[in-house]
Amino acid sequence: MEEVLSAKSVMQQSLFSGEDAAPAEPMMQALQVAEARWRAGAAVPLGLAGVALLAAIVALSVVLAG
Repeated sequence: MEEVLSAKSVMQQSLFSGEDAAPAEPMMQALQVAEARWRAGAAVPLGLAGVALLAAIVALSVVLAG
């Protein structure tokens, strides 16, 4: 029973509490920069895919109308 209670207290501790917060900050900044790059890199292909979809819909409507 003591092992279960001690494990519970260990599991409730935060990974970023106390003295560990300073080393984690550069890692969080690096993750935020990587996410920003990913979002910018993903926006262009998604935009092109949207334009291609609209062009396909227009082409299909022209074929079906004619």
